[in-house]
Amino acid sequence: MRFTLNITVIFISLISFAQNGNYRIKYLLDFQKDSLDTQSVNREIMYLDIINNVSIFQSENLFKKDSISSTDNPYSLFGLPKPEFKYKIVKEDNICNYFVDYSPSHRFYVENIDKVEWNFINDTIKTIENFKCKLAKTTFKGRNYFAWYSIEIPINSGPYKFNGLPGLVVELFDSKKHYHFQLLSIKEMQNMKNYTERKKYTKISKQDLIQLQNNIKIKPSIILSNSNLNLPKEGMDKYDNKHRELNKKFNNPIELTD
Repeated sequence: MRFTLNITVIFISLISFAQNGNYRIKYLLDFQKDSLDTQSVNREIMYLDIINNVSIFQSENLFKKDSISSTDNPYSLFGLPKPEFKYKIVKEDNICNYFVDYSPSHRFYVENIDKVEWNFINDTIKTIENFKCKLAKTTFKGRNYFAWYSIEIPINSGPYKFNGLPGLVVELFDSKKHYHFQLLSIKEMQNMKNYTERKKYTKISKQDLIQLQNNIKIKPSIILSNSNLNLPKEGMDKYDNKHRELNKKFNNPIELTD
């Protein structure tokens, strides 16, 4: 399937971008789940929503899940693909809130937004979907990244936690192409909602979240501990065995270091 940039929508959006507004930026993410298996490449559409001065980064499927869950018809969730990425990153001022949804367990941690240090390769220019883009590179959380950005799109943000470029990230990938983001579209939105209900999340440290994730890999059924499911021990063992094997194949996180 080929995705193309919605150039008409982009130009309409950029006319008024200098003013505060609501924008949805879509990226196509191709990612390799298993670091040892080059065939384990999946793709997911990711949203970078900008609501005035707040940005929210999450998968399209997670946004749809939260949107449907807020309605009177939660049964519409049946048939909706499960999001591969259960997190959403909310950035405001110099603070980054990282929310993780291990339903029915919800956790979040807070960290300062450190400006990503980029090395600019100013003599390298490429045209991507009619936008003149420049190249920059950086090292972030254990990976070496290359970013094509366009100063024609005056948004100094990008996918995931990336920031600090003098224009929007149009394409970003690590040196092994394990994570590859490509811009799909930008659209000005009249109404946008943030479905993050902070009150249902428990604040923990990043280290504690990492420990929780490691514990889930060992015993996946711990995420059911606060649910209404009362599986017998035999059912719990079956759940653990199945998901433990699945988790082994998802061993290639975007952050390799703290």
